[in-house]
Amino acid sequence: MFFLFGFKTGGGEPNWPVTAYISGLVLGVIWLAGELQSAAGGYRRVTRAGLAVACLAGVALSLAVHCSTWIHPLLLRFTEPPSAERPFPLRRFDPTLRLRGWRTLTAEVDRLRQQLRETEGEPILAASGWSLPGLIGFYCEGHPTVYSLGPAFGDRCSQYDFWRPNPIHDSGEFRGRTFLIVAGSALDLADVFEEVETYHVVHTENGQPTAGWVILVCRNFRGFGPRLKPAHQRHF
Repeated sequence: MFFLFGFKTGGGEPNWPVTAYISGLVLGVIWLAGELQSAAGGYRRVTRAGLAVACLAGVALSLAVHCSTWIHPLLLRFTEPPSAERPFPLRRFDPTLRLRGWRTLTAEVDRLRQQLRETEGEPILAASGWSLPGLIGFYCEGHPTVYSLGPAFGDRCSQYDFWRPNPIHDSGEFRGRTFLIVAGSALDLADVFEEVETYHVVHTENGQPTAGWVILVCRNFRGFGPRLKPAHQRHF
């Protein structure tokens, strides 16, 4: 079902059919137990061998996912040096790098939060898309509230748009405040804030850059105004 639905959504995400994975595993174990009990001779040996191979492959894949740095020296033989066009070349071969580096990012966020707290008061934390606020709120000290500014930058709407007040739908509640905004790349906010400072954060592993973000210290919030699409043009 999700495979067919993927043609409409541009491929979908691998976690969408997670309930099917879990129930499928249960059914698979029941079927396999029955096969091992009823099978005889060569079929049973082939079944046991297949089960052993599957278990070994699962263990190897788990190690590769959790300890991918072990194979980075090998992957470096097939990657070009970091450049402006490809600042994180290892990510082409190691998708698990998307899961790491958040403590590096949020340590810098916490440092800037404390600095602003001492001089200007508590800043508003926000991110440029729906996928970042949860991670920032989890790893930052004190698990602060983090807002999503996704619809202002063409990102999809999300549950963050239901939680009120928020800077997208209730600009008046945040007018004049200082924001700390985390983004994957630089943002044009000249019409939204009076002043914007840019900081770059790079996470490295074994001397290789593997992830990077932009943190924007934005002062005197004015509101997003006309850059937002009308409600009927946005969708969940």
